[in-house]
Amino acid sequence: MQARPLRIWMVSASYLPYYGGITEHVWNLSGELAARGHAVTILTGRPWRPIGSTEPDPPGVRVLRLGRTVRVPSNGAMACLTLGVGWRRRLTGAGPPPDIVHIQSPLEPGLPLWALRRLPGTKIGTFHTGGSRPHWGYRRLGPWLAPEAARLARRVAVSAEAARYLAPHLPAVDCILPNGVACSRFRSGSGSRSRSGPGPGPGPGPGPGSGLRSRSGPAPWSGPGPGPGPDSDGGECRVLTVGRCDPRKGLDPLLSALVLLKGSGRRARLIVVGDGPQLPALARRAAREGLPVSFAGAVARDALPSHYAGADIFAAPATDGESCGVSLLEAAAAGLPIVASDIPGYRETLGGSGSALLVEPGDSGALARALARLADDPGLRERLGRAGERLARGHDWARLGGRVEALYREALDSREDSRLSLWMRASPRSVNASSTS
Repeated sequence: MQARPLRIWMVSASYLPYYGGITEHVWNLSGELAARGHAVTILTGRPWRPIGSTEPDPPGVRVLRLGRTVRVPSNGAMACLTLGVGWRRRLTGAGPPPDIVHIQSPLEPGLPLWALRRLPGTKIGTFHTGGSRPHWGYRRLGPWLAPEAARLARRVAVSAEAARYLAPHLPAVDCILPNGVACSRFRSGSGSRSRSGPGPGPGPGPGPGSGLRSRSGPAPWSGPGPGPGPDSDGGECRVLTVGRCDPRKGLDPLLSALVLLKGSGRRARLIVVGDGPQLPALARRAAREGLPVSFAGAVARDALPSHYAGADIFAAPATDGESCGVSLLEAAAAGLPIVASDIPGYRETLGGSGSALLVEPGDSGALARALARLADDPGLRERLGRAGERLARGHDWARLGGRVEALYREALDSREDSRLSLWMRASPRSVNASSTS
């Protein structure tokens, strides 16, 4: 017998128009669950100030916006905080109560914690945070938050690193379900396809006469000496990084690595996709030092795959605070070789897949050496790219969506079993009478 569709409320302070890993998680998981026939509603906030974004919501998913969302500093980055009043009243016309309330970062103040306490339905919570420094909120409020976490029917972490981060303060997680990636959005199709995508600045990308090679063709330069000149048969190596320009993302060491590459005569251009508080300072430094850096700013979801398609190498230089890198999975799905910091969350996401070169966090020299090694070795780029595609297939949302759905049904079944057990303990005479009749 086919299982009935579920009514799912996905609660998240992080959602469009704010970009980030949790936003991608919510967008893709909600869309996948809707495609499986479930009735999915995203509960989130409105931007504190109008942003003017026209990003589409996932097909078949309803979005209800409650309260106002602001971004606040947290864990070396910027987090979303949704505040407001009268939310329960505003949900009176939202239709039948949900079967499942899936809350992202369920102990965060504002909308997530309110949903955990006030909404009906079986509660699932996904924890996304990791890092080497204890979270001040968990450290100071752990005794108060632990009973709140116990309200969850299932506590989920996106990685063992995220579970480890919670362990000293909260009840243990029940399972690990990693972040995913929509492979079909980023799939390269062939490791030998020509580079395409946005150019380093405004306007179209490089055309057929630009001299740029496919990723599996000859390296943009070879050997220890200077790279090819602008009119030679080669071209500049394009290094892409994607993420908010937050302190923990390690963009300053990446610019320093670019200085070293430039000093060695190598031709490399860095493309930075994402905005954030450090963007103006990074842009000033790049201009002051004459570095070939293109700052694309915040990029619409539909335009993001073309940036991966136009790159040769992906760099993930974050120094801390990453539990399961979504951008790593996007780069892997696009078949890009990866240079990443050797931090626990990245190490776990890559999982010995052979898709990346890992370097000491914050070490610009190590970053430069790894980037140069990949740029000089087309065979290595090809091998890492192929390994990344295999890694991404294991994280495809089409696969993970089934695991999440199974978790929902397991939690619902456990809740029904608990109710039956309580009823039997409360009514022993009724049960005994019915069994002897």
